[in-house]
Parts: sequence; structure tokens; C-alpha cells
Amino acid sequence: MQRRSFVAVLLLAIVVNAGCQRSVESNSPPLAERTALPDVATPQWPLVTTLHAKRLAGVDVRVQVTEMNSHYSPLDATFRSGQVESIAFDGVEVSKSENGFTIKLPNQSPVPTPTIYRDRLYVSGGFSTREYYCFDARTGDMIWAVQLDDDGPSSCVPYEDSIIFGCESCTIFALAAETGELRWSHWLGDPLLSMPTVVDGRVFTVYPSVPSAAAASEVPVDAADSITASEMAQPSDSMTPTHVAACFDAQTGATLWQRWIDSDCMTAPVGVEDDLFVTSLTGTLYRFGQPDGDIKSAMQVRATSIPVVTSNGLYLTRRDDQGSGEIAECIALHDPSTYKPQYIAARRSAPYLDQAVQQAAGYSTDAAEFESSNGIGGGFGGGFGSGGGFGSGGFFALADELTGHAPRSDADESNPLMASADTFSSDPLVRTELQAAENIGLGNVSTLQSFQGSRVLYWDGRLFNCMGDQIVCTSAGSGEQVWRKQVDGDLRQVGGHLASPPVAAGGFLFVTTVEGAILQLKPESGEVASTHQIDAALRFPPVIHEGRIYVGTQDGRVVCIDTGDESLSGWPMWGGDAGRRNVVLTE
Repeated sequence: MQRRSFVAVLLLAIVVNAGCQRSVESNSPPLAERTALPDVATPQWPLVTTLHAKRLAGVDVRVQVTEMNSHYSPLDATFRSGQVESIAFDGVEVSKSENGFTIKLPNQSPVPTPTIYRDRLYVSGGFSTREYYCFDARTGDMIWAVQLDDDGPSSCVPYEDSIIFGCESCTIFALAAETGELRWSHWLGDPLLSMPTVVDGRVFTVYPSVPSAAAASEVPVDAADSITASEMAQPSDSMTPTHVAACFDAQTGATLWQRWIDSDCMTAPVGVEDDLFVTSLTGTLYRFGQPDGDIKSAMQVRATSIPVVTSNGLYLTRRDDQGSGEIAECIALHDPSTYKPQYIAARRSAPYLDQAVQQAAGYSTDAAEFESSNGIGGGFGGGFGSGGGFGSGGFFALADELTGHAPRSDADESNPLMASADTFSSDPLVRTELQAAENIGLGNVSTLQSFQGSRVLYWDGRLFNCMGDQIVCTSAGSGEQVWRKQVDGDLRQVGGHLASPPVAAGGFLFVTTVEGAILQLKPESGEVASTHQIDAALRFPPVIHEGRIYVGTQDGRVVCIDTGDESLSGWPMWGGDAGRRNVVLTE
């Protein structure tokens, strides 16, 4: 593949260094209007205290991020363009039924969440493809199809008369929504693991990059601001720039600003008012000013999902291992200005974040098989086909060769995984995979690109999310549990989350499950109001527009279910809107 020809240059550079919310103009309504949920009268939880509070407060690294950005050489703001070619519709099969249609795409590859915009359905051909498609959202009829010069296209975000998406390998594209013609594109770097976001005419994304050899050196963290690794379970000895948060003009693609960060972006940036939130795979939460990239804050908090921000605070899920050896996750409310944790809620054991469990699970082993054709080495340290992988000794063999360390085995408990990944790796993808596995348990490129975690949906004073194999409803104000629903399936054997993050439409919640169900739930109780069964595994949340539910499957299909209830509407893209806010607006 074309991108792999750049790997040798990247490896050599690192070895040498080792020693855009303008409202989307759409005929779809904004987030659906609906009746307010019943109040949840619960006492306010006390603030977390002592060591637990210290760990949850995280590590303030704003000074280090600022120094890192001033220390390293300025980034190149020019990029070479990608290529787009119109293609025939051969290989696409559309079968229609009384209650919808099914589109079978040529490649049996996981299809991410579609986007509905101006009564058209826009969808990636899947992780292992180079195709993007546009269909009539009502009939499923093909409108256009294009072939890209890079593979793994993500869900798209619309802006005026364009759609914008990234490719895992390695380009961001803006295409004409009507025709699929290229508006602009940038080859950014390999891989791109997140979806782009658009706010106020600006596109936000994250890409990998290597600092200038002349300026490269690590910026130390002030020890006075740090807590110990045993308290945080996340070493914070240094911050090394490996990725860039970037802002482009949505109309022209012109570079507006760039900032160094410590790892790839988790899922997607989040745009709220004038702020842009970027969560890295290491669990560091950044807040930038949207217009100018001002570094407003940066906290290492071991985040396991991207945030949801309202006037009441910032909600996200986080690792909460408490140093006991148990891997756990919780929901946390933070003051959006100070980041001080106000409460933790719904804490539970989290094997879905355990890298040992996830590496052996079906989700990761299946991903390693179909990734092999992409020139990727199988994840968990496999890197760019460099051999080995986390479980084989290949990563530590490479580290030992570079550092002169005596040979070690992966099973050696003295191996400092994060320190090794941070310091020794000569393959940038190895580093990213191991950082991600340490925080969220997954280490394959495809599973990292599709990762959505336990992200919450905010709806009128309540939070809804899926934590592994449980759908959870909590009071946003207090963290008190309202209800909890078990999802069918073997969490450890299957891997990942067994249900998608919930979305909302017409007064109901909707989640998809790995066992192939679309569940329509009553938000007040979690009771199942309706079930739509699909004969394929589902990992991505659906979109819902004018009574139709659209979902991508893990085996290369797009399924549309016409419910006949046009009140089910208002969730046309991943995250609900172009800022990826995941907030339901009510009247």
C-alpha cells in the first residue's frame, strides 16, 4: 500500500531522535425535541476525597503541553492531495422490502455509522475498502460512488454542500455532497484513528507526525504537579509529541492552526461553543480554543471515552483501578473550568478495558486477521507489519535491541509496559497501540478506529451509556443509579462493548448489540419497547431520520428499517450533530 512506503522514513526519524459549530444546513431538524424526563430526586453525592480524589483529579499537564508546543519546531502547514475517482456501481446489491432495504457492499468489512444529510445516506465502504457511497435515504437507490486512493474511510460529517471524512490510511477528504467530486484533501499521516468534527466552518482532526530531528527532546513534567504511578497507574515522566490536533477551513482546507499532543485522538474531537475537547488514547483530556488553538487546559485523567459537556459540567468515563489490581471504570462529573471531580458513579469491574482479556477475545483476533491485508502487523505492538506483536516478544525484542537492555520476555513482570512504549519504540504505530491497550484495553488499528467506549448520552438531567455489558442510567446531578439493564453475550469471549453508545429519537433510546439487535428502550425504565433483529453483529450506533433506522453491520452491509413512526427522528449522524456533542435538546 502507498502509505507504507513512508514507514521507513518515519522509523529512521524516530530512531535518530531516540537517544471545525456552525449549524449544519440540513433539512433534518436539530436534535429531536421531546417531553422532559421525570425528575430524579436524589441527594447530591459528596465530593470524592483523600487519595481517591487525588487520583481522580488527575495530573494537570497544561504547562508541559504549552512548553512542548513552544519547544518543537513549527509544523508544516502544507500537505499533498489525495485522489478520488468516480466508479461504476458494480458489486453493490440493494434489496428492498416492505419495511426498508439492505445494501450489500462489495467488501465484507465493518461499516461505520452512516450519515443522513438532505435526504441522502452517506456511508463508508468499510475498514478494508477505498470506497465511499451516496444513496437515496428513502429508497436505497444508488446516487454516486467513488474510489479513494486510501483505505479505511470513517463516518462523515456534513458541512454546507460537502461531506468530510478521514481514512485510516491516511487522508482527510472533503467531497461534494451532490456528486462525490473532490473539494479538497490532505494526506496527513498513517494511521488516522478518529472521525473529523466540524464547528463554525472549521474542521478538527488529529494525525500522527514526527517532530523535527533538530528540535526533538522530551519536555520533563514538573514533579511537584505529579502523583505517583501507583496512585495514578499511569506514568507521567515526560510528554512526547507524537500527534497533531489540527484545524482546517471547512470550505477550502486551508490550515488554521496545529498543536502537538501526546497520542492519537479517541473517537472524535468534541466541539462545544468556543471550546474543542480532544481526548487522546492515553486518557489525556485537552481543551483548546476553537478559533486559535489556545491551550486552555490539559489533564491526564485516564479518560476511557470522549466527554459530554453541558452547562452543568463535563461528563466522561474514566479508569478507576484504585491501585488494587482490579481494572475498573466509572462515570465522573467534572467542573468544566477547574476539572475538579464532583462525583464518581456507576463504578464497576471492567474486563472490557483489560488488555490481557481483550487481546484474547474474538473482537481483537478477528481484527488481526483482516488487518493483515492492510500491511498492519496484527495490533497490540504489531505496528506496521514489523513483526511480533505484544504477546510474541517482538516489541520487547525491538526495545532491547535499541537500548542494549538484556533480553526480556513479555511475561516478565518487571517489564514497564508504558515506559517501554513511551521510550523505546522505533515504530510509531507500536507506541500508539501499546498506549491505547494500557488505557482502554484494545490495540488493533481497526478496533481503535471503531472505539467508542462507554460514552454517555446527556438527556434532560440523566446520563445513559453502555459500560461493557450493561446499559446504565444515572442522574446527571447526583450520579445516583436510576436503572441498569444487562446485555446478552459473553463479555470476555466476544470482546469490546456488547452494545453501542445509546442514541435518542422520538422519546426513546436506541442501542445496537453485538448479537445483532437494535433495541428501542424506554428512557424512564430501560424497558424494551421494540426489538429489530439483524442477522449480523453490530458495533456502531444507528442513525435515525423520519421514522427510519439506519445501521452499518460488521459484515459489510447497511440496513434501513422503516418503522412507520416519523416521530422517530433527529439523530442524523454519529454524536447527533457535527460537533459530536451527544446531547439531547428538550423543550
